[in-house]
Amino acid sequence: RGDWSGTSLDPTQPDPANPFYIPISRTPFAANLPQAPGTKPVLLERTDIFFRGYDQKMSDIYLFEEWKREFDGYVANNNLPNLSLVRLHHDHFGNFSNAVAGLNTAALQMADNDYAVGRLIETVSKSNYWRNTAIVIVEDDSQDGPDHVDGHRSIGYIISPYTRRGALVSTNYNTVNMLRTIEDLLGLDYLGQFDANARPMSDLFTYTPDYTTYTAVIPGNLCAPPVDPTLVPECANPTAIRTAAVRDLHDGKWWANATKDFNFTIEDKLDPAAFNRVLWSGIKGDAPYPASRSRQNLRTNRTQLLKGQPLSSQR
Repeated sequence: RGDWSGTSLDPTQPDPANPFYIPISRTPFAANLPQAPGTKPVLLERTDIFFRGYDQKMSDIYLFEEWKREFDGYVANNNLPNLSLVRLHHDHFGNFSNAVAGLNTAALQMADNDYAVGRLIETVSKSNYWRNTAIVIVEDDSQDGPDHVDGHRSIGYIISPYTRRGALVSTNYNTVNMLRTIEDLLGLDYLGQFDANARPMSDLFTYTPDYTTYTAVIPGNLCAPPVDPTLVPECANPTAIRTAAVRDLHDGKWWANATKDFNFTIEDKLDPAAFNRVLWSGIKGDAPYPASRSRQNLRTNRTQLLKGQPLSSQR
C-alpha cells in the first residue's frame, strides 16, 4: 500500500528513514509519480492513482489540480462517470511542522480546503456537465466540537442548477439522507434498510433551474506569508475576488508545538476533546471554552453577531 507517514522535514522529498514513503508532488501525473496505489483490484480501473490519499501535509489545492486534470479529460471525451467521489481532506487539520506550501496553521489549512472546494464547483459550473450535475458535499465529521446547538451538527451542501436559492430549509437531515438523495438522483438501488427508509432531501430542490455559473472567492490569507506565493497564482490578479486576510493569533511554530503529541497519520487517531481545546485556544485565544450549549437562534443579525471575532479581522 502507499505510505504517507514520512518523517522528513520536506515531504516533497524521499525519506531516508522510510523507503516506502511516497513524496508529495504538485504535478504527479506529469512526473509519473503515483500518489495512491490501489489496494483492491476491483477499484484499480476506477481510481485516479495520482490523487493522493489522506495526508495532512498535502494541500487540497494540489488535489484540486489533479482532479481538474482528470475532469478536463472527461469533458474533452464527453465520458464523465455518473458518480465521482472526491476527497479534499483539509477540513481536518494537522502536520503543522511540515505541511507543504506554508500551510502551517489551522486557519490556513481551512482556507486551503475552502478554495479547493470553490475551484471544483467553479470548474463544474463552467463545464458542459453543469446542466445535469449535483455536487454533494459533507464534512468528514463534526469532531463533537463546541457547537452552540449540538456537537453532532456538521455542514452539508448540495450544489446544482436545481438547488433552491435563498431558501431557508430547517428539515433535520443526516448523511444517510444525503446518500438516499444521491441514489435517487442516479436511479441506484438502495444499499440497505437505512437508506431505503431515509427521506430524500427533496425540499432543497426546485423544478426551475438556475444555470448561473460560480466563481471561487480567494481566501485572503492564502495571498500572504507564510503561504508559498506560487500556491494560488490568482492572488497576483488585482481584479480577482478575495476575502480579507485572516489574522492568525499564533504562528506555525505555536501550532506545531501545541499538537506535537497528536497522531495525524490516520483519520481520527487523536483525542478529539483535547484537539478541540487546542483549536479553541489557537483561534479564540483566552476566550472561555464553552461549558454548555446555548442553543441560541443565530439566524438573524448575523453581521452583528460575527463582529469582533478573530477570524473576521484583517491583517
